[in-house]
Amino acid sequence: MNQKIHNNLNSKIKITIFIVIWITLFSQVLFNEEIKEQIFYLLELHPILAPFIFIILQVLFAIFALPCSPLTLFAGILWGLGIGIIYSTIATLFASVSTFLLGRYVIRKRTKEQAMKDWHIKVLALIDKYKWKASLVAHINPLFPASPLGYAFGLSEISLFTFTYGAILGTLPLQLALVGAGDASNFILNIF
Repeated sequence: MNQKIHNNLNSKIKITIFIVIWITLFSQVLFNEEIKEQIFYLLELHPILAPFIFIILQVLFAIFALPCSPLTLFAGILWGLGIGIIYSTIATLFASVSTFLLGRYVIRKRTKEQAMKDWHIKVLALIDKYKWKASLVAHINPLFPASPLGYAFGLSEISLFTFTYGAILGTLPLQLALVGAGDASNFILNIF
């Protein structure tokens, strides 16, 4: 029992350290003018390459279940609302499809070999029953991290198209809000 408590405490400490590091890095990029100037300079040097790097980063963050919301804000900061929403939506869709495919073709094989818990089976049954609506509801809810959603839906029986359709509809409001916030933060920071 002591080992379980010790492992649980270690996990909580690691998560706390990760969150502190993540917030520190994010705030540095958001509020440090030197870093922002360097990023904008690199964007000017590589206007074609920058969106591809952004998309690749979003896919990698999703695969490793890292929060992608800061990247969505960065799209607004870097490209403004108009272009930022396009790049951010494309990046989110690539990330969602990537985790869905990994869930479907990698994790699903391993999960089928192991006994699934009762609640896993119930969740998958709900996904299969409500199809794109389940994807929409899951993606629109800001409490569900989007990265693991692709993995979970990959375990279900719904098609990639159905998942993607629900993901587009579900993520668009949050995309607009976060990219808009990034664009607005740029405007506000330039005033002061």
